Amino acid sequence: MAGLRPDGDQMRLQLAQDEVSVLVSLLDGLAGRVAAVSAGGEPDAVIARLIPTVSRGDAELDVELRAMLRDELLETRTQRLGALASDLRAWAAESGGAVDRALERDGAMRIVEALNDVRLALATTIGYDEELRESLDPDDARSDALVLMDALAWMQGTLIEFVEGEA
Repeated sequence: MAGLRPDGDQMRLQLAQDEVSVLVSLLDGLAGRVAAVSAGGEPDAVIARLIPTVSRGDAELDVELRAMLRDELLETRTQRLGALASDLRAWAAESGGAVDRALERDGAMRIVEALNDVRLALATTIGYDEELRESLDPDDARSDALVLMDALAWMQGTLIEFVEGEA
């Protein structure tokens, strides 16, 4: 099971080999999806969710600003997703497949940002809302995505507390 624990002025990230594999797969898949749109593909609902509203209340201005920022936003997301996947692969290679790594605050924040993109993508893919959480049958395949989203939310929350100096 994924672990995060304070380690002096750092945070220790511990992931089992299967957790590393799942996370790297999600990161690589989303990075590829974002890169394809960045290269001229049409955005789907997941990618649209990763390009946030810029101006509320003025739809015309929002469309104009989003068009101006789109390429930069997509490139930033592709880079951070790919960077975390590469880091996880390298860290796992150093320790036989699992990850046991001390993180500085800036590195922890980069992980938070990449995990946020993955959580948004998962939520969009399964049509997440609180009603879904309450009504979902445990045998529904989307239940696994909810468990994963909750685990990622826990990781993000713990890392944010660390970054803010609360952990």
